[in-house]
Amino acid sequence: MSPRTRVLVMLARALAVFVILTAAACAHAHPSWVARGTHTTVHHGQRVVYGVGVVRGVRDLAKARTVAENRARLQIVERLAPRHRRPRFIAATLTNVRITDHWFGRDGAVFALAEYRPQG
Repeated sequence: MSPRTRVLVMLARALAVFVILTAAACAHAHPSWVARGTHTTVHHGQRVVYGVGVVRGVRDLAKARTVAENRARLQIVERLAPRHRRPRFIAATLTNVRITDHWFGRDGAVFALAEYRPQG
């Protein structure tokens, strides 16, 4: 094998190791919204409320997603309305709320991100 070929093989191996280590590190990282949690921000001059819901220990994936989504919506309601003024039937009163993302933790936790943009 020529010296040039050896160098190219070493570079290819180093690149492969780098890619594998980077992918492994990223696989354990969570999105920033999971760490940030429920919060309010201003985006393009408009107030936006983000709610983060989480559920652990539910084996049925569809049920876990639904529970996490409903908890994210509840976080928005808690951010918008004081406890004594909260409506009894939340699902019927929320409009302009959409689920924008999900994340599945290594421990089986399911996270959902809900976004509320008031009209007007």
